[in-house]
Amino acid sequence: MVPIHIGKALLACLAFLVILGCVDGFAAMLGASEPAREQVQYLACAFLLVSFPWIAPWALPKLARAPASPSLADHQSERILTLFLPILPDQVPPPKIVILDLPQFSAIIVGRPSKSTLFISSALLQSTSDFDLQVILAHELGHLVHQHQAQVSLFIAGLFLFKAFFPIPLPLTIAAFIAYLALLRDNERAADRHAGETLGEARLQAMLRHLATLVQESTDEPARTGMARKLMTNLMTHPTFWERIKLSQDRQAAEGNMR
Repeated sequence: MVPIHIGKALLACLAFLVILGCVDGFAAMLGASEPAREQVQYLACAFLLVSFPWIAPWALPKLARAPASPSLADHQSERILTLFLPILPDQVPPPKIVILDLPQFSAIIVGRPSKSTLFISSALLQSTSDFDLQVILAHELGHLVHQHQAQVSLFIAGLFLFKAFFPIPLPLTIAAFIAYLALLRDNERAADRHAGETLGEARLQAMLRHLATLVQESTDEPARTGMARKLMTNLMTHPTFWERIKLSQDRQAAEGNMR
């Protein structure tokens, strides 16, 4: 997630509430009933969610907290672009780069293929070689070209659309949340696959081991594989590093068998 400046976030929320208030006021002027006005509000939220991939590259840099100093940003932006250009698909322009002076090891790309913004932390840049950093960029590029942000936005917007016309009981809410987390994990696997296809599975595995070392997560096979372990993994936004490396090794073995 992109760290947001609290004051700016509050202003953005206020602007959002003003928009909803205007929509509600317009619906009231047209003589809509209370349930109909509530439906209009849910529909407005769904529309804003669908538009998020278009809004995010412009809005999030303005809301982001802890931007890096200009000297660090210029130096690292040039480094990132040098690594990005050889792996960019045709018709996909380089993203805008925002470097955040943060101790966390993080990178996230927002937007759509024609216009995007990459947020990356100074800690990750300073702890990662060009060899591994290019694989991280290829992974983020996988999110972009497969339009994962649009998929997630559409999923959540669909819930608002459903809520506009039907009640959502608690079991369905829980099921939707689990499905949302599963979608996030599937997107991570797809981004890994894109990075492996772009730069090779061996480099992907090396990068994943590097990241696991940075965040102090084991890459060994879990000792426990029971129901508790399965429940825990189903509540995660990312697959474990062990699973991601194992999937990459399986693809590498399958590719070797085809030769």
